[in-house]
Amino acid sequence: MYKTLTKFILVGAIGFIIDLSFYLLFTQLELSPYISRILAFIFAVQATYTLNKQFTFVKRSSNKLHYFMGQGSGIAINYISFILFYNYITPDYAMIAFIGGSAIALFYNFTVANFWVFKK
Repeated sequence: MYKTLTKFILVGAIGFIIDLSFYLLFTQLELSPYISRILAFIFAVQATYTLNKQFTFVKRSSNKLHYFMGQGSGIAINYISFILFYNYITPDYAMIAFIGGSAIALFYNFTVANFWVFKK
């Protein structure tokens, strides 16, 4: 399980970079941080599904709909954490809120992917 978690974290790091890149792009286009966060998520989830299927959970069957549903519930945790950080803890530092939300959702997302999406 440690090896799988390590691979999941590596894929998550790539997903984080994609997520962050799109978030920054959308905020530079003057979309609100809240809308930017949701739009960036869509791009990141597509990328992480593909990478997890090809790298992390290679020998397992998967269900893309389950992945999006699981990640969708994960983004709820991520997004609520982002809002709480952004509004109450770090209102001047959206990046800390972005990182905090992602970190909080990481282990939930792994559990969903490992036990529900990518079946042994």
